[in-house]
Amino acid sequence: MYKLLVGLIAAAFLSAFSLAPVLATVVEDFLTIDRAVVIVDEEAEETAAFLRTAGSIPQDGSGGAFGYGILTDVGLDGVIVTTTHAGVLDSEVQDDASDPVFHNHYVELATGLSGLCEGPEVADLTFESPGDVNVLQRHVLMDDLPFSFSGTSALTDEPLTITPGGNVEDVVSFTLEPKFDDEGNLAAVCVNDITSAERLNVIDEEGIRGLPSIPNTDATGAEGAAGNETSDDATAAEEPTIPEVGSEEEEELEELENNAV
Repeated sequence: MYKLLVGLIAAAFLSAFSLAPVLATVVEDFLTIDRAVVIVDEEAEETAAFLRTAGSIPQDGSGGAFGYGILTDVGLDGVIVTTTHAGVLDSEVQDDASDPVFHNHYVELATGLSGLCEGPEVADLTFESPGDVNVLQRHVLMDDLPFSFSGTSALTDEPLTITPGGNVEDVVSFTLEPKFDDEGNLAAVCVNDITSAERLNVIDEEGIRGLPSIPNTDATGAEGAAGNETSDDATAAEEPTIPEVGSEEEEELEELENNAV
């Protein structure tokens, strides 16, 4: 059901984009998240997020250092982010320090750590890129994000475990500002311009009912649903089936997304 829901909402986001005209925007519009949907799978202990911004998202480094984050009830101790930046090699996904490819981190933030930042700054982060991220024009799709991740610190090369959990409270955009000491060494990375999504829906096991039936699936007995009811006839596939643009399934999904809380 989780994989199915991820695929359906991704399709709804992307088809909505394909049908809507692209309006002229200022460069900062990619930092405005006008819609975010987060799906929490308690059974698999994974999270997925779909973000739509007000402007096209630069992927070539021209937008500077910035990113998007998922905040949970653990606060600064465990933040899920996807970022792009050139000039610092902190991820296994980057080819070199100048590579601005989007990549995920699990991050610990702190305030007052270096004395160089007015707000939060990076205290530690994973060198690995947990889950997946795809960026397409105005959309960011983050998937397979575990509630807890164990890897390697990008700062110390020591083992690192960060556990954001699944109690999502906010989705934000932000910019990154590196600070250097007198010898040119990186002394801090400040997290600035933190801005919440204008509209956020969090969908969990109690809020994914009302999905359209998907034909040609082998698995049966999945929870179906409408409102507060379940159906024994609902079906689910391991890989999502994407509804066609303008189809009845897509319209039903749009209604689910708009009513989700």
